[in-house]
Amino acid sequence: MASLEDLKQRIKDMPISSVIGMYIPVSRKGTKHMAVCPFHDDNDPSMHVDDNRGSFMCFVDNTGGDAITFVQKYKNLEFLEALKDIADKLSLNFDDFIQKKNKDPKLELAQKILAKSSLLYRKIATDKTPKEFAEFIKNRKLSVETAKTFQLGYAPGTNLITGYLSSIKDEGERERTLKLAQEIHLIRESNRDDQGHFDTFRDRVMFPIWDQYGHVAGFGGRQVFDYQKGKYINSQESFVFRKKQILYGMHLAKTSIRQRDAVILCEGYMDCIALHHHGFTNAVAVMGVAMSEGSLKVLKALTSNFYLALDGDDAGMKAMERLNTLALENGIVPKLVDLSPTKDPDDFLQSQGKLAFQSRIDEARAFIDVLIETRLPEKIPEVTDRKLELLQQFFAVVAPLGMDLAATERLTNLAKRIGLTSDSSQVVKTYEEYLSNRGKHRPIPISEPTPAPPVATESAPAVIKPRAKLARVEQFLLQELILCPELLSRPEIGELLDFVRSDEVQTYVSRLRDLVYEVDESEFARVVLEMTSSEEFSLELKEIAGAAIFKYRPHSPDGKILEKMFKDLRIKAQEEDLKEKREEVKRLQRQAVTHEDSERLLHELAALDRRLQTLKKRS
Repeated sequence: MASLEDLKQRIKDMPISSVIGMYIPVSRKGTKHMAVCPFHDDNDPSMHVDDNRGSFMCFVDNTGGDAITFVQKYKNLEFLEALKDIADKLSLNFDDFIQKKNKDPKLELAQKILAKSSLLYRKIATDKTPKEFAEFIKNRKLSVETAKTFQLGYAPGTNLITGYLSSIKDEGERERTLKLAQEIHLIRESNRDDQGHFDTFRDRVMFPIWDQYGHVAGFGGRQVFDYQKGKYINSQESFVFRKKQILYGMHLAKTSIRQRDAVILCEGYMDCIALHHHGFTNAVAVMGVAMSEGSLKVLKALTSNFYLALDGDDAGMKAMERLNTLALENGIVPKLVDLSPTKDPDDFLQSQGKLAFQSRIDEARAFIDVLIETRLPEKIPEVTDRKLELLQQFFAVVAPLGMDLAATERLTNLAKRIGLTSDSSQVVKTYEEYLSNRGKHRPIPISEPTPAPPVATESAPAVIKPRAKLARVEQFLLQELILCPELLSRPEIGELLDFVRSDEVQTYVSRLRDLVYEVDESEFARVVLEMTSSEEFSLELKEIAGAAIFKYRPHSPDGKILEKMFKDLRIKAQEEDLKEKREEVKRLQRQAVTHEDSERLLHELAALDRRLQTLKKRS
């Protein structure tokens, strides 16, 4: 059976100019291929494409890599998504290369029933176009294309699904299917002897609800007659439909979320559909008023910029507070989209338009700051004890951030705004004590059952955990160690690796060290490029490593030259590390609110400058 390694090999066996040429024009100049680089404003071709090396390189961007890395970067895709995209271009069935785990037969049958039901609802809507469905689309000002994208359908008053399932010829299969359809609440058992089952959804506009992989997990049905109970009804909880684990529209939005580096969280199908209809295709809707930590981590793998646009009523605000707390606990500071004077994104877009909505996104403030503003009394107490009590009330607001700078900076600024004269360190110490006591008394949360790791499928690449951006010194060391791998065999290499904080870079360098002893230098570039083309490494690392691999030329420096190179590299690494620290301190100094904090940070800057000067004298 074919595997992903087989697909990677087929891509590798092709000239890289042919693969890149499927995406951008590549021209031959003598023995080389050149292209206009799509990663910067380029008029004169500056991207080198080398078929012999199987890699590309842009010396302006200092970025390079193999064909898969190019597609990842060009189309902003994850590793498996890039493989699938290339396979599609080559008219290969990506599914043939996926080694699927055995799926639970019960789950597989449920998904088939739900998928077929969605098709039936959609067929009724498009072929028969019931008046009620047409009026709904018209009143909501939805385009035919939007209705198609979200597969909006219609459940007639007859028992459409029950009738279809009851027509299955094999008695055993028919009974199993009806029983399972009842278990997932798609049909119900009738109390009447002459009618075995009836449809749960009748005379309703139907919204398929997908999981993050694009499988139909349930439905939402919207009333079309006034006498019907419940404006919207959803599928009930079941083994296949778990509200908290579902983000409506996620399978449609994930590419846009990654490309725009932001996600808009809303409430309900219509808000999500309206946002997509108006071009905000990075929107997803929470189901109900809660979201699981697993769902948040799926989003976090795509972006760290969250915009909350749930309903502005009390229930919506409480739901956003819960989302805000969950996000803060996971290192994300969400922003609040002000939807006033309307209640929700759909109403806002209908009345104000998409340009106004974009302005609200641009002006969005951190939700935690909005909370602080709304809870801060207009009249600040004059008595010191009351001021202290007031400050301590806000400890709970920032507590999900722990001792993060985003929490302590807000508290120290708030203390001065309230009129307390304590220095910043005292405020931080008191807050730290609060966190310590809070931890002792907090109940142990009952965690949700951990779902099985997702299996990559054609429509569902495995989720890749987000990685922190590589530090400048780590980028520098990666390049230099690839260009001169002999440095890795020196006993003092640990001194350089002390600058590496990223687990990913440590793993990569460890494998490089193994290759130095195992691979002939003439094969080094090819083998390292092959090692780099792995799902486990981030695109950023692949670009940096790919650029260095393209520049690599075999050479054998003697001991004295290596010693000099190592010394220079160590000084340069220290310099890059200090420069990065200096930039961070300078950023904090510019944001300092008090003269005291500004002075302290200026002293730190001066100390770093002195260390940099000392290093320059040594070099």
